[in-house]
Amino acid sequence: MLTDTKLKALRPRARLYRVADGKGLCIEVPPQGGLRWRLRYTLAGKDKMLSLGLYPEVSLIRARALRDQARALVAKGLDPSAERQREKRAERQTFEIIAREWLARREVSEATLSKDRWLLEDFAIPKLGAKPIAEVTAAEVLVLLQDLEQR
Repeated sequence: MLTDTKLKALRPRARLYRVADGKGLCIEVPPQGGLRWRLRYTLAGKDKMLSLGLYPEVSLIRARALRDQARALVAKGLDPSAERQREKRAERQTFEIIAREWLARREVSEATLSKDRWLLEDFAIPKLGAKPIAEVTAAEVLVLLQDLEQR
């Protein structure tokens, strides 16, 4: 088991080396210096490694918590690396991005397109634009439409 004292004493060598903490968690020490948390896990018979961050930005306690979260996903048959990528993609898909893509694909008259653009840019995007599309609820859309109706 690693401790903060042991982590601070680690020094670079000619080749990369790893020091294990337990349950697949280890710290990598590359020749150029710096310490990286890594987690080894096996999913569907394949060995994989997941990066958990740099020490000391990610503390020993935090690295162990991240390890436990990743191991819980593996126990459910999910790949922690794929889940992390999925979450990052979901964060990048905001209401505004999806709305603008929808507008670009619309094959309607210029008048209809102009009205749709006006509704989105003046009413919807200011309230929902930065929100991930997966988090937009029907209730939020309803409130937005009711506000528009009142105007």
